[in-house]
Order: sequence, then structure tokens, then C-alpha cells
Amino acid sequence: MASGKKKLNQDWMESFAFKCNTGDLPTCLICHEKLAHNKKSNLERHFTIKHTQFAGKYPTSDARKKAAEELRKQQQQSSSMLSNWAQSSNNVNLASFAVSLEIAKSGKPFTDDESCEIKDTAQVTIFVRYMSPQGPKEELLGLLPFSGQTRGEDIENAVQKCLEDNGIDINKIVSIATEPEV
Repeated sequence: MASGKKKLNQDWMESFAFKCNTGDLPTCLICHEKLAHNKKSNLERHFTIKHTQFAGKYPTSDARKKAAEELRKQQQQSSSMLSNWAQSSNNVNLASFAVSLEIAKSGKPFTDDESCEIKDTAQVTIFVRYMSPQGPKEELLGLLPFSGQTRGEDIENAVQKCLEDNGIDINKIVSIATEPEV
């Protein structure tokens, strides 16, 4: 082999439900764990220790081969769906930048172009991104107006109430991004 790397054996892929990742290292199709070495003993040990239920459900080589192929197809579909979603999200960002550029070229502040702005009322907009059975979603969760003082504590309490009102467990939030006031 020119690269000196050992290729993942097709029989091992089917027997132990693995695929090659981009670095030619084995990745488990069941739990998505990546192994550091491409050796049959490593794949077999991982499969035997961590996936006894799978082995019990698909004991024959034909059944296991079909199950591994189905897992591979599902993983490819998920990757494709996520890639498409990321691209469409990127297109939205590009459109947003184009609009911002046009507003900047006009020499007028954005508030002149915004007709529904409530004068002297600060607002917090909450968007959520999540995975649904149909794939990734992005939605406006809430627009929270603030009158008077807007301390960090006031914003935190309002955001927590909005999350609670929408049945979102704060402990399941993966990340939060904020954008400074313009």
C-alpha cells in the first residue's frame, strides 16, 4: 500500500458494525466511537464488550451484515441532512450580510428602516436550533420586550421564564450564543 496505512477489512466492517472515518480509522456504527488502531482484535473487543444486545439481536453473519448496512445508510442520510441544513443556514447568513451591507451603504441606521420598532423598549430575541424526527430545525422561540432597566439579572429571569413556558429543560441546552446590542 502506498500510504502505509492498513485498510479496514470489509469482513470486519460487517461482523463488528464499523466503518472507516476520513482518517482511515474504524468508527463504530452503533455508538459512533472512534478506535485508535485498525486491528481486528480491537474491533472485536469493542463489539463484544459494548454491543452484546446488538450481537444477540443479529447473531448470524447475514443478519448482522444487513443491520450494519442499514446503520451505515442511516449515518450517511444523517450526515447529508446535517450538511444540507448547515449550507442553508450559511445561505441565510450570507443574505443577512448582504442586507446589512445595503443598509450600511445607504448611510442610514437600521432603526430608520425598521417600522415595528418600539421606541425606548429593549428587546431580546430567542432562536432555538434543535433536532426533530424530520431533521434539524431552527425557530423563533420568543421576542421579549423590556421597559425600564435591563440588568443582566432581568434578562436571565425573562429568558428562563420563556424557556419554562415553552417546556424547554435548561439542563438540556447544549450551547448559548449572544450578540451584542447594535
